[in-house]
Amino acid sequence: KISRICREINKKVQKFAAKNPDTLVLVFADHSHIDVEPLFFDDMSELQECVTNIYAIESRCATFVIKDGKENDFLNYYKRELKDHYDLLTKEQAIGLKLFGDTDKTEWVEKLLGDYLLIAIGHHSFENFKDDPMKASHAGGTEEENLVNLYVINK
Repeated sequence: KISRICREINKKVQKFAAKNPDTLVLVFADHSHIDVEPLFFDDMSELQECVTNIYAIESRCATFVIKDGKENDFLNYYKRELKDHYDLLTKEQAIGLKLFGDTDKTEWVEKLLGDYLLIAIGHHSFENFKDDPMKASHAGGTEEENLVNLYVINK
């Protein structure tokens, strides 16, 4: 179904470009996608005991709020189970790197970023639904996800 939709969009763009030969047409996406393998959050009871939330933002750029007294357990779980799949940043590091733009530390940013941010470095993705996991995703830290194709028509 997706391939059919993409072909239809492509035909419409080509038709538009043909009708407007003096117009430079640029086509690009706002992000890329990669194939992913699920890491089911429901199977991570030890992680669930450490956090107040499932995760926020994206499955490949996930933020967590740590329960009081559980930070060391969270960090140990990360080192043992997730370090090969995700980079770990504190909220302060994420803000310092301007991962979400040039923003001040506002209440909104405080809530959004939680305490820690996990950014995917491979092809794994947190998932909630075992019956229909995502096959592809975005928002991770791989080079592949940070490249966006640009198509130029009528150059």
